[in-house]
Amino acid sequence: MEGVARRPISTVRTLQTFKSYRAPLCKLVPRSARQCVPVLNLASSTHVKPHAKQATSRSVKVKAFEDQCVEEYVALKNKARGAGAIDVEQPVARESVGLDATTYEGFARATNATGEVTVKDGPSGPGLFALREFAPDEVVLSIPLGYALSVRGDRNADKDVPENSRVMQLQTQWEEKNVAIPEVVKAVINAGILEEKWRLSVFLLWAVRAGGGLWEQLGTTFPSKEEGSLPMLWSDEELSQLQDTELSESIKAAAAQTLKSFTDFIAAWEMGPDFLAALKNPSAEDFLWALGIIKSRAIGDQLGDEFVAMVVPYAWMANHTFEPACSAAISADGSSFDVDVYQASNVAEGAELTVSYGDTRINQVLMENYGFSVAMNPNDLFSLNLHPPSGALAELAPSDSLAELALVRPQFEKVARGILTPNNQEGYMKGILASLPFIEGDER
Repeated sequence: MEGVARRPISTVRTLQTFKSYRAPLCKLVPRSARQCVPVLNLASSTHVKPHAKQATSRSVKVKAFEDQCVEEYVALKNKARGAGAIDVEQPVARESVGLDATTYEGFARATNATGEVTVKDGPSGPGLFALREFAPDEVVLSIPLGYALSVRGDRNADKDVPENSRVMQLQTQWEEKNVAIPEVVKAVINAGILEEKWRLSVFLLWAVRAGGGLWEQLGTTFPSKEEGSLPMLWSDEELSQLQDTELSESIKAAAAQTLKSFTDFIAAWEMGPDFLAALKNPSAEDFLWALGIIKSRAIGDQLGDEFVAMVVPYAWMANHTFEPACSAAISADGSSFDVDVYQASNVAEGAELTVSYGDTRINQVLMENYGFSVAMNPNDLFSLNLHPPSGALAELAPSDSLAELALVRPQFEKVARGILTPNNQEGYMKGILASLPFIEGDER
């Protein structure tokens, strides 16, 4: 018969110290005809062991980036310079007297964001909570899109972004509310060759370092490089606690490749020094930090005929659950990013406003992108073919449990170890063995 075992949270990562300090928002449950999907669309996230595929995909993309780096960015240089030299002086920020974007309440007063919600600590760390009761489909939080960081998504970014695109309009709105984006930065964030996570990382890094009062203040709400909540910044010692060699090696390799690619990019691009100056001379580690923030907080949604990748202030505070109270998407008129009640019943006053980062995401994916795992994740299932003693199936009623099969641990473990790959045996075996009932017996 077919048996199913679940892997508990303790076999993935046991140190709650590394729970993401600021809960991210990625894939959100779609409502009606709207579809809000993750910026980091891991095609293999529905599989039990996705990382071999991820590593292959990642290496192909990085290789393509490196092969085209010099040629494409010389073209970017020419495009950015245009008819004259680029002014790399830091832009002057809009009036920001009295602005306090480090709290949701202060951000809402400064931006006309609406929503009777607050940010406070909850069971999963800081999150969004309702200040009153909300009915199904009611909007609980609405953030004007002009305050979000927006770039064109990978789905339609094979070419540089046209000047009349919706994304360029959003960037113009952002400049009107904050500061002018330097042309050398625009050349990168609107370049078709770069993946959206890279372009958003550049936008974010520039915004929190030189983007004016509001976004510089928002930058202080993110975890720092030293706080240990971003997987890409974990030390070898911290990664060893994952009890999953393949996962830790995947995270380590991605971080190393990011540092190398950023360094190669700057070295290959003739405008590299101007670019660094516009970003106030960040290190490769600073870019790695920005990429970690994007991996855990970026979202994507359709805006007209364009797919937009975004970082939306305070929408990123919604925590994950597989049974979310809310969903989120760009509003029908394209003016705001809205979080509304998804569940069929009312959301009570004081309840946490949760979303789903992906209905099929396993703990490996959640850990790699966000730095947390879910106890008894329903997607962490192992299907094993069990061969009970002769006649056992005939003796079982349909309602009887797996315990009635009288599994002998040594025999079962020997078979299960032959199924699992060597790198992951111990972590997965602990979860499987902890999930199944065994009787005493001798190995045969």
